[in-house]
Amino acid sequence: FLNDCRSLKNFDVSKFNTEKVENMSKMFTYCVYFQNLEVSNFNTGLVKDMSYMFKGCVRLVSLDLSNFDTSQVTDMCGMFQECSSLTSLDVSKFKTNKVIDLSMMFQSVAVLTSLDVSNFDTSSSMDMYNMFGGCNSISSLDLRNFDTSLVKDMSLMSKMDERLKTLDVSNWNTAQVKNMKI
Repeated sequence: FLNDCRSLKNFDVSKFNTEKVENMSKMFTYCVYFQNLEVSNFNTGLVKDMSYMFKGCVRLVSLDLSNFDTSQVTDMCGMFQECSSLTSLDVSKFKTNKVIDLSMMFQSVAVLTSLDVSNFDTSSSMDMYNMFGGCNSISSLDLRNFDTSLVKDMSLMSKMDERLKTLDVSNWNTAQVKNMKI
């Protein structure tokens, strides 16, 4: 929709009727001047694709996604990629049981200090490539409950800096993994 809107300074989407929308891929990609984006009223119950939805929104500080229904989503690839100013992001209520692609979802969300993905159901996920790469300010990440039995690519998945002190992956099933490069 607003894909590659590098010169747009502001856009009011708060009253959009999104009840029939199935694809929000690249909806706000590279809206580099947006500091705020009111999407809390979006009806996302039919959406299957949220890939790169907010990619490159480098000035966004926070997003209210508390009303997002992600129960039908199969693709979250790069959803928040390069949202380098996000200081607040609550995805703890995301339903991810149908998501196949989680690659680059949080890549380069550099100033975010905490991220709760402990309730993510990753039983359908096949790609986690660079999911958290460049999340340089997170010191703790709970991935114990991640079901990785179908994952084929988890290369560079947790490439973070030295702030990350603990990462428990003892329950992971990596039998299908083809690429585990770190």
